[in-house]
Amino acid sequence: MPLISVISKAILYVVISVTLIACTAGRSATDAPSNIEHRAIKAADEYLEKERYRDVHKILTAFMEKYPNSEYADDAAYRLAYLHVVYSEDNPYFNYKQAHRKFLEFSGNFPGSRYLYACNNWLKVLNLNLDSNVKNHQGVVYKKDDCDGLKKQVDELKRENQQLREVLKDLESALDR
Repeated sequence: MPLISVISKAILYVVISVTLIACTAGRSATDAPSNIEHRAIKAADEYLEKERYRDVHKILTAFMEKYPNSEYADDAAYRLAYLHVVYSEDNPYFNYKQAHRKFLEFSGNFPGSRYLYACNNWLKVLNLNLDSNVKNHQGVVYKKDDCDGLKKQVDELKRENQQLREVLKDLESALDR
């Protein structure tokens, strides 16, 4: 084999190796699909805290369309259902009947989810509300202001949810170590 051919192959090998190394080095662990998905969920949570409900819905709906089999799909689905029980004049998604339907879907689609306990609690609260509407038989539709008792239950569930989030953060930070 002539020396030029050996040198050409060696140069070609080095160029291919450097290119492959550069391509893989350009990809960081933060760009892995699960991290991108995790960041989407975090962004939705931040928007929820800022009461930007339309943005939350947009992010989570797009997430479910793009990543239906993600390890975070239950996170997104739960938050979409939860969005319907968040009382605010600025929340166009506030709707107990829709929340009930979404939580039922959630429990059917994610029977092993860590959110199942919270989901079942919401279903209990929503069932109480829907049962009271059915028993009324007078066609009375409850307005947002008529649900003071339910609001207290929701506030308690929010506190419990916040405690669970803090526990999850602690567990996540322990796992990251």
